[in-house]
Amino acid sequence: ENTLQQSMATTDTLFEGERQFLRRVPIDDRGQPTAARAIVVLVHCFGCQASHEIQKFAPYADRHALLLLAPEGLHSSFNSPSCCGQARRVGIDDIGLIDKIVSRTQSDDRPLPVFASGFSNGGFLVSTLPSASRTRFHGIAPTAGHEYVLNAKHPVPIYMHHCKDDALVRTTGCCESESAPRCCCNIVNAFAAEQCVPTMDLFERWLRVNRCNTSIATRGPGGSTCHVGLGCRANTTLCLHGNGCFHQQWVRNFPATQQVAEFFAREACVWSEGHAAWNWDRGVCAVPSYPHSPTAAAAAAAMAVAQPRRLTRSLSR
Repeated sequence: ENTLQQSMATTDTLFEGERQFLRRVPIDDRGQPTAARAIVVLVHCFGCQASHEIQKFAPYADRHALLLLAPEGLHSSFNSPSCCGQARRVGIDDIGLIDKIVSRTQSDDRPLPVFASGFSNGGFLVSTLPSASRTRFHGIAPTAGHEYVLNAKHPVPIYMHHCKDDALVRTTGCCESESAPRCCCNIVNAFAAEQCVPTMDLFERWLRVNRCNTSIATRGPGGSTCHVGLGCRANTTLCLHGNGCFHQQWVRNFPATQQVAEFFAREACVWSEGHAAWNWDRGVCAVPSYPHSPTAAAAAAAMAVAQPRRLTRSLSR
């Protein structure tokens, strides 16, 4: 089924054919293209391909009417300050590439909210987008990778995931300290090479950026432990995965793909035309014209900042 859904993606080119990206429009139950409610940029890992991300997200993109855009990395890499490969060595402008892909896809008369998810190398790049991109991102989900300096000036919904025992991109941080084990792929904190910045420290920085009052721990997807910000201006969550979780496993089998797609869909629901709100029982946005939800909800304002009880409920599914 995933192969069939992935086959709906088309390849497009930019910069006189030098860069490529996959574009996949959502399809309905009859296999026909349907109007998108949000754009999601998917950034793959070092050594991976755009099709890996499309394959993971396609089933949930159809349910939530998400248009997927997945750039191909330069020699399977993207340029972020701390990671990785050829793209980083030559200093290619991958943020500019993403801006171009989004602007080429957006409609002037009906602009859609834009989100981004990135795995590993892609996570490093995606974490920089809210502060470095010309595109306004309405939410991000960096997975198994995040830059070590946080420059976001305004609240941004974020849903982070990491294997707690990841040996390639460590939750204790990646640096050149003699007392710390090294990460793979020459990943080193580009801003302070000898300083390892733990993933929990990055989460705490996001709590401050998103003006949270505190955080709680709760059970999340795949048996993970999720740290959830409370009283935030924007939803703020970090899930640490155990149960034998390892980095390469997530190339094709990420246990929280459904939850990440729903996270984007919930945030996009706020920006829907008319009165809209998230239907927590059915897991869809309830608006008058939405094909999965025939009844309208009371008001979009209720979704501006999810209540802790509701957020905990959604993560545990």
